[in-house]
Amino acid sequence: MGPDVPNFRDAGGLASGSMPTGLVYRSSELDALDHRGETALVALGVRQVFDLRTEGERRAAPDRLPDGTRLRPLDVMADMSENGASAIAAVFAHQADRSVVSALNASLSDGQARQMMVDAYIELVGLPSARHGYRQMLLDMATDDGASVVHCTAGKDRTGWGIAVVQLLMGADIDHVEEDYLASNEAWADGYTQILRDFAQAGGDSDALGDILWVRPAYLQAALDTVDSIFGSLSAYISEGLGLSPQELASLNARLAGQATGSAN
Repeated sequence: MGPDVPNFRDAGGLASGSMPTGLVYRSSELDALDHRGETALVALGVRQVFDLRTEGERRAAPDRLPDGTRLRPLDVMADMSENGASAIAAVFAHQADRSVVSALNASLSDGQARQMMVDAYIELVGLPSARHGYRQMLLDMATDDGASVVHCTAGKDRTGWGIAVVQLLMGADIDHVEEDYLASNEAWADGYTQILRDFAQAGGDSDALGDILWVRPAYLQAALDTVDSIFGSLSAYISEGLGLSPQELASLNARLAGQATGSAN
């Protein structure tokens, strides 16, 4: 059993692909992890945690991890223009504040929120910081021993794309990858429904805010379409965009298929 953390789940064991359970987990932020949660991570064999949040997010809510767990901070959105991650975080911070609801409505309504998320997913493919971060994540997965946890704030967008890349790389069908990606909506259903209710009661456009809170198939598809338009294929994205050599890719495949039990260092 995993820690009692929102959106924590195993990324392996899909109905297709060669990645078994117990190697890669996905999660929201781990700042509230208690002793029981730390014990659960140890029991799962977690040895490294990839934190895809911005520096500001990490500083505001630093992870609490068991002793000996390696923390890999990888700000995949560091190069985003005007830091869209912070803009989205500001929506969370003020979503029930009546004094700013009208301003939020103006910036989110009429499809703007959905376009903001589509643009963010496009940048998760093309930004130098994103390519560097996901490259380092894959390299470390290939060479580190033990299981890994990948997380951002909610574990749905930055984590969602990173995990989708891993699952597709390991041969999972896109339908199964999308199903796992959309499971974040169920994980956050209670909390987000309350947020949307509070926002609506404050005069906010809850449908627009929902476009930021919920993951949508169109968001994942925007990233996949960007991979195709820039690189031509997922394999080219891995080799050219992320810069993995054939040897590194072979090590990663072996590791995530459960064929390697120790560090390759």
